[in-house]
Amino acid sequence: MDEMGIQLNGQFSKGIHEIPVEEMDLVVEMGPEIEAPLPKDFKGRRIRWEIPDPFGRGLTAFRNSRDLIQIKVMDLLAELLPVD
Repeated sequence: MDEMGIQLNGQFSKGIHEIPVEEMDLVVEMGPEIEAPLPKDFKGRRIRWEIPDPFGRGLTAFRNSRDLIQIKVMDLLAELLPVD
């Protein structure tokens, strides 16, 4: 992420039970490796992206996953934000 000018100092992964999922409008699941059941009171939209987990697969795998996430996020923003 540093290569993209994005600092992640102090950031860390959080478990599904550590965030207020029931208050969210949208949840994106990144890949099939991790199954995270949503709370029963979740009323938002669930999206599944097939992003390969780069863990243990080298820098190129991390870059590829990062770039794929960027493309998917930009596509999602284009879908969600109205164009004037």
